[in-house]
Amino acid sequence: MKPHPETDNTNSNISPAGFIGRLAVAVILINLFVIILAGVSLNRSRHQNEERAAVTTQNLAQVFDQYIGGSIHKIDVVLLAAADEIEDQLAGGGIDSRRLNDHLERQTARLPELEGLRMANARGEIAYGEDVAGSNVKSIADREYFIRLRSDPKAGLVISRPLVSRVIGKWVLIIARRVNRPDGSFAGVVYGVIPLERFHKVFTSINVGRNGAITLRDAEMRILARYPESIGTGSTFGRREVPRQLNELIRSGRNVGTYRALAPLDETERTYTFRRISDYPLYITVGLAASDYLAEWRREVAIMSTVVALFILFTLIASRRILNDWKRGKSGVQALIEQGKKYRTLFEESKDTIIISDPLGWILDINKAGIGLFGYEKNEIVALDPRRLYCDPGDRERLWQSLLVSETVEDFEVEMRRKDGKNIIVHLSVSITRDDEGKVVGHRGIARDVTERRRLEKQLVQAQKMESIGLLAGGVAHDFNNLLTAISGYGQLLRDTVSDDDELSRDSIEQLLKASDRAAELTRSLLAFSRKQVIHPKPVQLEDIIRDTGKLIKRIIGEDIKLSMSFSGGEPPVMADAGQIEQVLMNLATNARDAMPHGGRLHISTCEVIVRNGSEAQYDVARPGKYVQISVSDTGVGIDEQYLGRIFEPFFTTKDIGKGTGLGLAMIYGAVKQHNGSVLVNSIPGRETTFRILLPAVENACAVKEKPAAATPSAYGGTETLLIAEDEEVVRAFMQKIFERVGYKVISAADGEDAVRKFMENREEISLVLSDVIMPGKNGREILEEVRQMKPAIKVLFISGYTANVMHEKGIFEEGMDFIAKPFVKDDLLRKVREVLDKA
Repeated sequence: MKPHPETDNTNSNISPAGFIGRLAVAVILINLFVIILAGVSLNRSRHQNEERAAVTTQNLAQVFDQYIGGSIHKIDVVLLAAADEIEDQLAGGGIDSRRLNDHLERQTARLPELEGLRMANARGEIAYGEDVAGSNVKSIADREYFIRLRSDPKAGLVISRPLVSRVIGKWVLIIARRVNRPDGSFAGVVYGVIPLERFHKVFTSINVGRNGAITLRDAEMRILARYPESIGTGSTFGRREVPRQLNELIRSGRNVGTYRALAPLDETERTYTFRRISDYPLYITVGLAASDYLAEWRREVAIMSTVVALFILFTLIASRRILNDWKRGKSGVQALIEQGKKYRTLFEESKDTIIISDPLGWILDINKAGIGLFGYEKNEIVALDPRRLYCDPGDRERLWQSLLVSETVEDFEVEMRRKDGKNIIVHLSVSITRDDEGKVVGHRGIARDVTERRRLEKQLVQAQKMESIGLLAGGVAHDFNNLLTAISGYGQLLRDTVSDDDELSRDSIEQLLKASDRAAELTRSLLAFSRKQVIHPKPVQLEDIIRDTGKLIKRIIGEDIKLSMSFSGGEPPVMADAGQIEQVLMNLATNARDAMPHGGRLHISTCEVIVRNGSEAQYDVARPGKYVQISVSDTGVGIDEQYLGRIFEPFFTTKDIGKGTGLGLAMIYGAVKQHNGSVLVNSIPGRETTFRILLPAVENACAVKEKPAAATPSAYGGTETLLIAEDEEVVRAFMQKIFERVGYKVISAADGEDAVRKFMENREEISLVLSDVIMPGKNGREILEEVRQMKPAIKVLFISGYTANVMHEKGIFEEGMDFIAKPFVKDDLLRKVREVLDKA
């Protein structure tokens, strides 16, 4: 039967050449579309990586601006105070050398940034300050900053070019101010010395990737400090190789800018942000190497190229089959439909959320990423009023108004709500779509979840705030400890002289000593928070420490709180100070007790945690690896969410007045961070609170369980001759009294030079030198070197109220030296002296 002309097979109307041409065009267009789509996706991904690198450099540059600018401001405040002191002495009849040197030494000790604080007279001779000896006067009269301050009474704060210090022989930066006589004439300059190597140390502590760079330059673009040092070029101090883009930005008068350039020092392409340090003639430049931040993108290019190549191969094979089917009289329509499904797959498998909506904003289509982002099924979200997705309806109105003005809105950040009620921060890019007649037919949008990114930025700000508070806490330790040593020491001496019958006096003295002990504990807590307390880490098993501490915890929490413990067993040891960990557990138990006034349950457990690459931020640790976790959970009142961000700050407490110092959690935070660990907290108000402490595990190490120390007498006496070198008169007098009372002969010295002189006069009879670590004239290390030249076998015991990091940074104190920290009690000092004297 002959077919009807209107229903005849269309294949008979198309020539083979025509069909092959149409098929070739379709395949080319399909593949071209896929290539363009892949190219657009890769370009967007590269742009996102570059944008992220730019934001990171901007944040780091701002952090350095705050740190370096803040340091210079603090030094300027010290210089102004020193200048006022000098001018007051000049107005009072002349400079008191001892008084001025003491002032300069105290100011220097408060600023770890400074190598020294000195004063040069009107002739340029360095007359006062640290490391200045009267017999070896050096001149700075030819220095540019001195000449400028001498000639310009209104010069204000002056920052020098990088130069080699004539006092300490290092590359330094000088920050100076003019000093005037009472009649306004030039009396000299007071200046602070910052070693340029200090900036390099700070830069080294910041992670800018394998090939990143951080550079500090002066107003003339000379390099003051750089990380890393250029390989093969030697020191970079004073070099002026400046990228063209940076020169153009600075010439245009800008104080901050971001650019991409090829570094002239190492030929590495980087994204840079430069920033002027506050109002000072200094510039910080932070660069992230493209080879670092585009590494993941290059892997994505390789994967995408492979996928596109496979897709092209697939279309070629499919087109060949379609051609064969056509030749056999089969329709190619179904094959083209299958290709359409492939395009749909690209839409569905995109990692970014893709949204298609009508002119009123109602969602018509959304891909799988969008379903995961908002938590709704597709049929639910297309029926949902889009206004319900916005936490603030005003945000949607602002987006709508921007679209009406520009038709395309990029980088619009808004807070949205998931189906489960969780709020997320979403980055939106939306554009209007029109038909051939220009009529609005809908909108296309791409959404990306940036909640975690914002959380990390907030975490960085919090870490900077905690570090600033830590610096303040550590700075007061020395003066507190000197005062407490004297108060506690004289209180003990007074107690020994009061008879048992005088109950009123003995009770008053006991109250004085208790107050002194509480003040010492306050200082130790501040030092623990600032991470400057001396710790003695050893491989320990956390399970053993928790079991040993459990008995004390039971006494603290009382009978109405049930204590339970569980251990997973087999956890590796950690490198820790057992005493510090015990104190952490005691503080957590005390807080749990206060949170459960009517009783409850306290549970302590341990387990092993593996932190994998990419999840460091989730656990707030610096590097991936194996950790041991301590969990401390209570069924108390919980912590309100508004307070969670502040609970580790010193002196912050939610307890009633008189029921807490606000230092318990601050001490925990500092102690754990000093052990390279982290503290995480989860709390449900009214139900429970859980603190999780993660400490790095130690591989191939055996835990050491401390044996209890043998009982020792309360004091040790002797007949040897001791030399005491201590600049605080009240502490020196106290020490002399307690040693003389137990039989020792004592020679005292008020400073380092006095100590060396008296040792020279009495070296044959002196058996032990007790020296403060940092003193006027000569420090403890210099005293040690000079007395051992005269008597190599002399024994030395160092004492100090300074924090350990200050002594290490100044190169004064090293591991292995005999040391006792202020404040100390009488018996501990006598025992330590006897121990050092009896050493072989």
